[in-house]
Amino acid sequence: MRIPAWIIVLTVPWLYYSILESSKHKASFGKVIFDLCVTDNSGGRISFWKASLRYWLKFLLFPVVPVIIYLSESLLRKPYILLLLIPSLTYLLPLINKTGRSLHDILSGTKVSVSGKNIYREGLDS
Repeated sequence: MRIPAWIIVLTVPWLYYSILESSKHKASFGKVIFDLCVTDNSGGRISFWKASLRYWLKFLLFPVVPVIIYLSESLLRKPYILLLLIPSLTYLLPLINKTGRSLHDILSGTKVSVSGKNIYREGLDS
């Protein structure tokens, strides 16, 4: 039995981010390199389900989704082109709010912060 490609394309990144961001390191490999971690509002470790919520909100709010809708539906050609701008604005939100959090972080109750230690650089400092 073959697994459809779209299931793999949706599942692999979701599991990657959800498992790593809910791990004891609280970060994906890229965030670890830049000393960042994903925590709940009080600075604690997030659950797999909260990491999953964060991932899917980020995915749904990303501008690619409205673009796909726009390109696939002939009914949405002219009046709804502004729908493409709304998701883009969610990524400008950290620049204008006091907490510096994106919309997917606000809705999922998470935040990205500096972790203070880099697990991949610990051996290099000595």
